[in-house]
Amino acid sequence: MISQSKSEQRQSLLQTKKNLLRFSDNKGYSDVLLKLFCNLPEYQTMQKVISFTPLPDEPDISLINNALNERGKEVLLILASASAPMPKNLRDFDTVIIPMQGFDRTGNRMGRGGGWYDRFLSSVLKEKANVLKIGVCFSLLEVPKIITDENDVKTDIIITEKEVIRVAG
Repeated sequence: MISQSKSEQRQSLLQTKKNLLRFSDNKGYSDVLLKLFCNLPEYQTMQKVISFTPLPDEPDISLINNALNERGKEVLLILASASAPMPKNLRDFDTVIIPMQGFDRTGNRMGRGGGWYDRFLSSVLKEKANVLKIGVCFSLLEVPKIITDENDVKTDIIITEKEVIRVAG
């Protein structure tokens, strides 16, 4: 068995996404993602949500963000980049929606490689330990095991265009 580094696994996942995902598929998944998200029991009790502005190669969750706003939920949209500042006053938020470049069924996620979301999630968890972490990813980017390190933060729920995966805590 050949050992793969985290960087090599990330590149493999990005290549898979590039080879198999058409932009038109992404837009078509929006309705499915919305339905799965709104059917979560936790959706009813969410009050303050940190979500992301999707990049073109990430699941389009704009309908989810719109639904949260329409239901009167407070939503903080972030666009993560290496130079993006961390939001302040995180203790009031109860849910974080996170993009993923890949995932496994134990809640591990692969990000873009800059570590922004892991630093961000660590900040959130320092202020409020019971924040619900929901990862959103394409099902074709599931792998048996994501290579992790000590800085990685697991998700509680993963939503793909095919299913909701609840991670055993």
